[in-house]
Amino acid sequence: MRTLLRVCVSVGLIAVVLSRAELAEVGRLMAEASMPLLAVAFMSYFVGYLASVARWSTLLAAHEVRPGFGYLYSSFMIGMFFNQLLPTTVGGDVARYHYTSGASRAAAFSAVIMDRIFGMVALMMFALAGLMVAGRSGGMPLELAQAVAALLAVGLLAIGTIFMLPAAGFDRLRGLYRWLPAAVVALLDKMLGAFAAFRGRRDVVLAALAWSLLLQCVVIGHYYVVGLALGLTVPFYAYVFIVPLAIVVMMLPISINAIGVRESAFVYLLGLYDVAPSTGVAFSWLVYALILGHGLLGGLVFASVRRARG
Repeated sequence: MRTLLRVCVSVGLIAVVLSRAELAEVGRLMAEASMPLLAVAFMSYFVGYLASVARWSTLLAAHEVRPGFGYLYSSFMIGMFFNQLLPTTVGGDVARYHYTSGASRAAAFSAVIMDRIFGMVALMMFALAGLMVAGRSGGMPLELAQAVAALLAVGLLAIGTIFMLPAAGFDRLRGLYRWLPAAVVALLDKMLGAFAAFRGRRDVVLAALAWSLLLQCVVIGHYYVVGLALGLTVPFYAYVFIVPLAIVVMMLPISINAIGVRESAFVYLLGLYDVAPSTGVAFSWLVYALILGHGLLGGLVFASVRRARG
């Protein structure tokens, strides 16, 4: 039933977006996009992998789990494949947990959860910085920029507060959700345990945050280059908040692999800078095509690993 609902959401959103865009124009824009710049955007993913794997390795090492950088790199690529194969945006997380849970399931779960948390923190920091500029420059309505910035600031404050809680504070937090179903309570306990494992580990927290910020620089640069390939004149600082906000929205588990959500997000956010809906759709589809290309590479890595194991 959940999958059917997600399919309906994806189809509905695509229908709404395409009612505003001209499909022939979308195809023309994609066909005329600069191939050299798209190649640069495609290759930038490999740089992003390095930062992602370095962060993941840092979090695992905090639990004395050190599988090796090459192993984690190939596992991360396989995770990209499962992100596209499964009808969810967390398929890659499940795959990464699988490939590192042999040494310690608790460590693997903690690393995957905190990997997501640090990624979200970096997204929110960049989005907050970009919104501060966007609100002043007039690219986004000031009231909207202030409202979203306030939500981001609250989110960052909440995450920072959890990191600084004493042991007793974690016990109090656990008491707030004991009325929920047992399965939900068990999951939330594990998530709080992941936070608690890094309490007082300033060196690990700062290193993971640094890798996360570097990764976001690469990701924003990737989207900016795709925009250049389409001839967009959207200023770079706009991507600093457009990309994180779009990614956060795409992470919502309401559609199939963010199909429909991705298009809607970019049509709206790029539209703040007078980008036509057809161009916004072309942008989102080029982005998705590059993701699918890396998913295919991850599938080849997965096939080679399985063949090597017999």
